Amino acid sequence: MNCNRAIPIELVLTDANLPGNTGSLLTPTANSTAGAVRVELLREGNPVELGKTWTIPLTQDGSQNIPLAARYYREPGTFHGGVVEGQAIITATYR
Repeated sequence: MNCNRAIPIELVLTDANLPGNTGSLLTPTANSTAGAVRVELLREGNPVELGKTWTIPLTQDGSQNIPLAARYYREPGTFHGGVVEGQAIITATYR
């Protein structure tokens, strides 16, 4: 992300299919067919809190790396293979 280096930026990740979700597991989309597995979002290697805002520190040149990742999360229940899909929205706010 490249932004004005003098303006702090706040970011928030939201579950596109269940906006009130405050966990780290995305709600499966209608395309998901797998059982007992979901997509978990990570920030800096740790599970995110969906809906929680965090501030990106100011940098000298305005460029910022946002360390996000996703992984499969095995839930209790009967597992069966298939498609697993989640969608998240990232919102950036300049203050």
